[in-house]
Amino acid sequence: MIYRQKANNIKLKAPRFFKFYCPNHQYHMRALLIIIALIAITICRGVEVKRTLASLSQARWNMGATAAGNYALFGGGRLNDDFFGDRSLTKVVDIFDSISKTWTTANLSKVIEGPAATSVGKYAFFAGVLGPDSRQILDIFDSSTGQWTVSQLETFFCDLAVSVGKYALFASQRRVVVFDSTTLQIVMTTNFSLPRARMAAASAGKYALFAGGRTLGEQDRQSDRVEILNTETLEWSTSVLERPVEGMVGVSAGGYALFAGGAYETYTSQFTSVINGSNLVRIFDPSNFRWTTVTMNQGVENLKAVSIGQYAFFGGGRKPLGSVSNRLEILDTTTMTWLSEQAIPDDIAAAAVGRYALYGGGQNTYGASDLVYVFELSLPEEVPGTLVTPVVSALSMVNLPTFLVIFGCLACL
Repeated sequence: MIYRQKANNIKLKAPRFFKFYCPNHQYHMRALLIIIALIAITICRGVEVKRTLASLSQARWNMGATAAGNYALFGGGRLNDDFFGDRSLTKVVDIFDSISKTWTTANLSKVIEGPAATSVGKYAFFAGVLGPDSRQILDIFDSSTGQWTVSQLETFFCDLAVSVGKYALFASQRRVVVFDSTTLQIVMTTNFSLPRARMAAASAGKYALFAGGRTLGEQDRQSDRVEILNTETLEWSTSVLERPVEGMVGVSAGGYALFAGGAYETYTSQFTSVINGSNLVRIFDPSNFRWTTVTMNQGVENLKAVSIGQYAFFGGGRKPLGSVSNRLEILDTTTMTWLSEQAIPDDIAAAAVGRYALYGGGQNTYGASDLVYVFELSLPEEVPGTLVTPVVSALSMVNLPTFLVIFGCLACL
């Protein structure tokens, strides 16, 4: 009892700081606790994802999408027509301005389906895949002037694009063209050591990575190979995935190269196999060439992925048996935790600009769609050109003058 009585009579003394600035400092600890609570509330403000809807000028699917400057671009694609062939293709580009939040349109030089799209600095690139003569055409959008120019790639079936440093890389199943954005000229054409289809591409640091896929010819099987191009030396090296897999999607986020989803085979006998959907996100760290993994909620192939700072978005795609995946999952690469899930359609195109991730077009039960799902990351503070962790952003909001005003007012209550 004596111990308890003494403990109950203990008084917390005021620090000299409070006594000097606040004559009435008897409630200083209460004020301090209030300040700590306010800061804690600010820090705990997490990332919010807000979804709104917009519309493309034409309902279509199998577009190419990328972003440059403050613009997100959705180009080409196949229209919602009952016939196939070139007449159902389009050369329209829908352009979203992330500052004014308005849409405009432009045109590619040719009608085109499934262009390989990427961006470097102020330039957005669309390389043709299908359509009359479009395999040789490279449409270039300058976001600083809003002007379009046309260049040419070597004649080959380009269906994959990725950027790293000043280079845009355009790949077929066998070759890679390295395009310099400062000179707008081809620097090098090189071959893969193992030709394959259905690869995924991403970049991290000075490296461009081409992962997985299915080998060609008689040796028709899935591959675990990752071919890595050092864009400073223009030399190749290789790595391997955890298993052979095809149909992944690649994206760069938080300084890492990420490869998500895909399909892999398990053999039930010598001649029969089962196709499975992978729920892994494979994460390549360029500082040590090591791989780690996290898991998604479902196994899906042919996803579409974009990133905003450290946040990677994975959406759409299909499960191996053909059913549509209508989920969008968002990964924070600093904590390797999942933030949110949203619903989107299949066969969609994706681009990210500013704090907006846009998933547009695609197919629904009625055919091609003109809907654009606009996801806005709501952070405590946006840093130009990058996004930092919520804790750091929240702390940066509590600047010194604000802190002292709150501190003084509360301490003198």
